[in-house]
Amino acid sequence: MIKQIFSSMAFSAFGRLAQFIGFVYASNCLLEEFGESSSALGWAQYVHFILTLGMDVVAVRYLADASKQAGDLIPSLFTGRLFLFGMTTLMGGVVSLVHFEGQPRLLFLCFGALLNFFALGMNAQWVFQGKHEMPRYSVLQATISLLTVGTFFIFLSRQSIAGSDLWCMGIVQTLGVVYAWALVKKRYDVPLLSPNWVQPLRTFLKEGLGNWVFGLLYNTLITIGMLSVVPLTRGNPNFIHHDDVFGNLYRFTLAIHFILGFGGSVIYAKIVTWKHDLMNFGNYVFNTIGWILLIGLLASISLHLIHRPLYVWIFPAEVYQPAAPFVAWMVLGRFLALASGVLSWGMFSFRRDWLAVRCALLPISLAVSLHFWLVPLFGFKASVFLYLAGELGLFLCSLLGFWFMFCQLQSQKDEKSV
Repeated sequence: MIKQIFSSMAFSAFGRLAQFIGFVYASNCLLEEFGESSSALGWAQYVHFILTLGMDVVAVRYLADASKQAGDLIPSLFTGRLFLFGMTTLMGGVVSLVHFEGQPRLLFLCFGALLNFFALGMNAQWVFQGKHEMPRYSVLQATISLLTVGTFFIFLSRQSIAGSDLWCMGIVQTLGVVYAWALVKKRYDVPLLSPNWVQPLRTFLKEGLGNWVFGLLYNTLITIGMLSVVPLTRGNPNFIHHDDVFGNLYRFTLAIHFILGFGGSVIYAKIVTWKHDLMNFGNYVFNTIGWILLIGLLASISLHLIHRPLYVWIFPAEVYQPAAPFVAWMVLGRFLALASGVLSWGMFSFRRDWLAVRCALLPISLAVSLHFWLVPLFGFKASVFLYLAGELGLFLCSLLGFWFMFCQLQSQKDEKSV
């Protein structure tokens, strides 16, 4: 597993480093326009999270422990997602045309966001994750990242408008999605379309409901800052360009989040197989969390020591500099997220989805609610620390929830042995 984790993270890190270079170039080209692109991308990601409806986790769970055949599962889920995300993209396009008629600049931005939304919804990561082949998928993602960077350097300039970066990303991501599904079709010898997709989709939705609620809560936490900074700071002359500052910080640390996420994808699929060895299950989970937190603390401390020269070197534009002191805090939050993910997947593996929801409800609800009070007073800085507080609260509650579940499982095992 260690080899898979590091190979996945190595390729992902290479791809994200390239994408990060492209992101720096895009942010320095768009400047004040960058906040609008980031906000539109944030909405695309959030709606995508809503519409996944917990299906990814259910699919990974089935594929990882081979309780369902790939030939039965992949076609029905692919067809259902194609219908769901295809129809939503078309509806979004129609609404944009009606609402922004005569405003070509906003239409350009909205359609770029919609293209990214469709690519996100149709990604094939859950297949590779469930089949324990994340290193292969990370190579594909690294290639897509390199191509995205190439389009940034070719097509973006200081004259580019908001949404130009989204179009570059969206086109390359969509081509990557097409290639990934062609690879799935060939590698696993399965059809992608199924006429009998409605009933399996209902089963997925029913089983995935708890995970969908959990995902909705968590993704509200990670996107509320990006979605709320503009409306909550509008009109305050002290918070001019806070959307650009936070948008830049958000996408900077999102690259780290994705790198960690690829390693996490390997761990999460392995957790489903660890559950068969209950004697060592707890040790595996707690050791993994310990290493994640140790590496996260070291990375955050290192970033805090060099944040000012690093940020000036990467983002020379003066408009972005207020974000520099907060990079380390955001990165620490990303590592806490990975640790919480390990605990949550420990609960998911034993079908304790609603226990994970109960762990997430209080800390996330508090963090999100406080945004509407503190962001108008303190700007993007409040959003940074509320995000970190939400991640810390989620980790602590998940730790308690996992320990409760593990003790319960041990007790049940002892009773059976007697």
